[in-house]
Amino acid sequence: MEIITPEQSSGIDAVATLYSMKVKKEVEVAIMERSVTADNNTLIQSRLELAELNKKVATMPLTGIESIRLYREVAIQQKIVEFLIPLYEQAKIDEQKDIPVLLILDKAVPAEKKTKPQRSLIVFLSSFLTLLILVFVSFLLHGLMVRQDEMNTLETKLQNYALRIAVIFKVHIS
Repeated sequence: MEIITPEQSSGIDAVATLYSMKVKKEVEVAIMERSVTADNNTLIQSRLELAELNKKVATMPLTGIESIRLYREVAIQQKIVEFLIPLYEQAKIDEQKDIPVLLILDKAVPAEKKTKPQRSLIVFLSSFLTLLILVFVSFLLHGLMVRQDEMNTLETKLQNYALRIAVIFKVHIS
């Protein structure tokens, strides 16, 4: 298994140049196929050059190409890390700046005597207000019930008068 190491940079540069030439030639052929006829000498020449470049790329060992790809990935990741580490360090510094500093002067202890709120006063006032509200509501309900009874009595009287009038005038009420 043939592995290309990073120290063999001249080999890597040659392979990279070969691949870039191949890609450039593929683009050139694709453009020419759209713009000229199939029997154009320049198009035929470009296709032959592309075929030769493909042969050259095919003769390269696959493991060597894979190691070049892996080396490229490592180089890319290294550049990303070189870019991100200063940002990470700056973020850590900024985070330390944003932490509020609290200084405890005295330890908290409960008071010896409570002064406020006075629970007995609160209980008395809330009970008194509840009693007032209940008395008001009971008077209101009683008044409504009395008025309902008066309405029922009035309704009964009106029905009796209607029946008497119906009997006098001989009208049938259902």
